[in-house]
Amino acid sequence: MTSPAVSRARPAARQQGWPAPSRRRRQRSLLPWRFLAPSIVILSLITFYPLGYAVVLSFRSGSFTAPGGWVAGRNYVALAHNSQFIAAVRFSAIFTVAVVVLSLITGMGFALAVFRFRRGGWLLRMALLLPWVVPPVVSVLSWRWLIADNDALVNKLLTAIGLGPVAFLASPAWATILVIAIRVWRTSPFVFITLLAARLGVPDELYEAAALDAATGWRAWWHITMPQLRRVAVISSLLVAVWSFNDFETIFLLTQGGPAGATYNVVVLAYYQAFFGGNVGLAAAMGVIGLVLLLALSVAVLRLLGRIEKAEL
Repeated sequence: MTSPAVSRARPAARQQGWPAPSRRRRQRSLLPWRFLAPSIVILSLITFYPLGYAVVLSFRSGSFTAPGGWVAGRNYVALAHNSQFIAAVRFSAIFTVAVVVLSLITGMGFALAVFRFRRGGWLLRMALLLPWVVPPVVSVLSWRWLIADNDALVNKLLTAIGLGPVAFLASPAWATILVIAIRVWRTSPFVFITLLAARLGVPDELYEAAALDAATGWRAWWHITMPQLRRVAVISSLLVAVWSFNDFETIFLLTQGGPAGATYNVVVLAYYQAFFGGNVGLAAAMGVIGLVLLLALSVAVLRLLGRIEKAEL
């Protein structure tokens, strides 16, 4: 039973302007959104507005200097019959799959190797992370300087042993191999450091228990290490796939899409179409199609991750 003094205190508190308990709870629930509001506004301005504007541009014609009219879905119909765009999509798919697979294999190998080094491991980690921290322009131009022409360092070494010179950037096959190799060189350190962190979190007790059942070496790796690293490997692969599909600097700085358009991906082709082809709408449609493909890939990978988590329960 409430005392009269308390009953008199509550109306007095309301008269002094204090909010009611239900109002205080509502204000407390809205507090996180108030803190997030500035970030949401900024992200909307720099992400969602350009994205929406690109979708609108994909239904228009014209260039940056001479905007055209509404063309509905004709840009998408044109891309469906554009052999150069279809080749760019095919190259983007090959490039992305190759980079993901090779980066995962390389990163996994280095992560397991460095884990065994108790002394000097920090030095190996620093050396293996260098390709990741070096600015992309510096790293790609350095590689181009090594292989660009007959007087480049690599060709001089090949000539000295009787195997060169090789026109690396004039051959479609060599150009494809090089852009994939350089991208793997740049992204495998990320996979390495994430898998190494995951491996460091695996309890040693699991391996000790497996050793009692004579499960060592490859059997321990397959039945203990891989299941423990699987989720991190899937997420890392998804990030590498998105970055590789959207890779502009490696291809643009090394081959500019050549030779003869052999290394055009969707991003580089859209750039040339917008700034040199004079058709911003067609370039925007390329970007939208690339976004849809990446969203489909992300949904598929996230579903795979959900199945993995259910299997582990």
